[in-house]
Amino acid sequence: MALEHSDKPLNESSYHIDFHSYPQQVTAGGTAILSYIPKKEEYENAIVPLDIHHEKKIHLMIVSTDLAYFEHIHPKYNGQEYQIKVIGKNESFTKERGLNETQFTHGGDYIMYLDYVPAGASGQLDKIPFTVSGSPRKDTPLGSQRLVWENEGYKVELSADKDFAMNTPIQLKIHITLNGKTVTDLDKYLGALAHMVVISEDTEEYLHVHPMESSNNGPDVMLHSNFPKSGKYKVFMQFNHNGKVSTTDFVVEVQ
Repeated sequence: MALEHSDKPLNESSYHIDFHSYPQQVTAGGTAILSYIPKKEEYENAIVPLDIHHEKKIHLMIVSTDLAYFEHIHPKYNGQEYQIKVIGKNESFTKERGLNETQFTHGGDYIMYLDYVPAGASGQLDKIPFTVSGSPRKDTPLGSQRLVWENEGYKVELSADKDFAMNTPIQLKIHITLNGKTVTDLDKYLGALAHMVVISEDTEEYLHVHPMESSNNGPDVMLHSNFPKSGKYKVFMQFNHNGKVSTTDFVVEVQ
């Protein structure tokens, strides 16, 4: 089954995330704590419990505004708030990247998308812009459509059952090979064979898509999506193989 979110709340109740950073200004290469507190409007002092979905209570995507940088991490609850630790440039991750720590090596403008489900409510998505001070990276344009990703022997191909068009249900297929051989032993990552995040070039549209159920563990992963408007989209897909999570990226042009 495919799970998709837009950047609009899906239920009648209105929730939001209060975001704070300590220190208030995050600096590239410096340490900090990023804090997130779920709130329900008109009940600002009440604790908002969150359901677990895909093994976590909050899925946090951090992207640069040019979509060249992407990270999928998970704030850790300390009994009062959910937190991400920002480690310094000379520090190492406690375990591995992609858990509840991050690191900013460049300054610039970023966007945080927080995907969460308040208990008894529908899925929510918050979009929070923030700025990291320090020397920025050079902006990287999306470029033209690109449906193949290759790295460390992996080749991942994205295809669709029809032309990419707005407001049209589309079945997407991911095909994964390693050193020319099909990968048939994918491990699950956060309860699924893959996680896909789709963001429009202007960052206004966001989709978090999970694959259809399958009796196979590769090489093909099937997903359903629907692009809400025309234009370019950056597609980030993550999969777990041989104990390592890989993050692929593609560019799709929607007519």
